[in-house]
Amino acid sequence: MNIIIHLFLLKSVFGQDWISKPGIDLLTLYNKQYDNIDGPKDPIEDLTSSSKNGIDILSLYHGQRDGSNNTDLIETIQNLAELGNNAPQDDTDYIERPCRIFDKNCIRRYFAAHSLCTPKYQAVPDPVYRSQSTFYLPRVNVTVTPIDIYYTGATARIIEFYVNKKTNRLLLAFTFTNFTTSTDNSYFRFNRRGKEPVVTRSSVDVQYISLTATVTIPNLSNLRLDRSEMYLYSEDINPGLRVDLSIFESTELNVQRSLVEFLLRPDVNLQEAFLIDANFYANSYIQQSICDFGLILS
Repeated sequence: MNIIIHLFLLKSVFGQDWISKPGIDLLTLYNKQYDNIDGPKDPIEDLTSSSKNGIDILSLYHGQRDGSNNTDLIETIQNLAELGNNAPQDDTDYIERPCRIFDKNCIRRYFAAHSLCTPKYQAVPDPVYRSQSTFYLPRVNVTVTPIDIYYTGATARIIEFYVNKKTNRLLLAFTFTNFTTSTDNSYFRFNRRGKEPVVTRSSVDVQYISLTATVTIPNLSNLRLDRSEMYLYSEDINPGLRVDLSIFESTELNVQRSLVEFLLRPDVNLQEAFLIDANFYANSYIQQSICDFGLILS
């Protein structure tokens, strides 16, 4: 059995008898965190007061909650907005566009002329296979290790390409549409303080309507993909996530709470996973469809 989690469906999903294991009522366990008059304990409660340029962030936060510091909060927001308006803008005068974004052959030639890569002209395989990945979800204290992963929709559309003479960097951005990841075996390692971790297993499928990879590579005279920075942005605020009910096979209260938090915020989970998986997604497209830098994808 499996369940499909969407943010806008959570109420209907959690409102039904969707857990068949006796004695485990995850929704009740989750709601116990929120059964006091002041609401859930905020992580910010654990922070010490800090200030920058005379702004006491913690006091403003608590004042905003009880209504006593609304005026100070508005003034702070206005001051921050003014700082943003005075910040340096994009280096428009230094940006050059040697190729049009739809001219992929030109982009291939530029990479080949400014690096040691070999132009590639074939399409990205569909699906793309990956033997294993490991990423971390610190928000729920979980390490996830999927094996035998298949990615579909890995052929992207280039949406930006330019070089910045001032920063000496190249920027390449491209978008994946209807991108999915699928695995029959994903191991969830729930780390516990002073105890061995609890490990459960589940198949996992994730579907994104749209993903955008942004890649910056330094040193325009000798572009090296292994020195690049890559970020993934999801335009899909409601990614589809499917997991098996076997993921709930634990009587540990902390594990059950982590699982509910995991299922309630699939968007945040995916953002955390992007920190690790961004390189594989982006490098797969660049090396198989634009220019091969000889990096081993793993």
